[in-house]
Amino acid sequence: MKTNHYLGVATLISGAGTAFAGYLSYQRATSGICAFAEPCPFFLGHPACYTGFALFATAFLVSLAAFLYKVEAAWPKAANLAVAAAGTALASWMTRDEMVAHAGYRLGLPTCAYGLVFFVGLMVWTLADSTSHEHAPRTATR
Repeated sequence: MKTNHYLGVATLISGAGTAFAGYLSYQRATSGICAFAEPCPFFLGHPACYTGFALFATAFLVSLAAFLYKVEAAWPKAANLAVAAAGTALASWMTRDEMVAHAGYRLGLPTCAYGLVFFVGLMVWTLADSTSHEHAPRTATR
């Protein structure tokens, strides 16, 4: 897979996650209640959606900057993998806690579960791209 293609898709995934977590964060910050009238899980004393927003925004800015500047180095993938792993761990933990503690979500699942989908998507995309280069056939040069 070409790096530019990877970065384009990574920018879209992280941008979608940023928009989703941004909406949740905005609703919480402006109204004092969580979006969709759901319980609001907290992480380190703050709504978990704020942390999700910060993680998604980090991946989005890394991917967008690397895409715009046509970066061929491995650091954007490493950064995205680290952010996606941290986000997946956080969202998994929050989803598990919410599923045990509550029921009857308007969207069927807690919003953390939908954030988890974006984080897992970014992680799978990054890992798939990273491993595709390792197995690419080598061309002979003379």
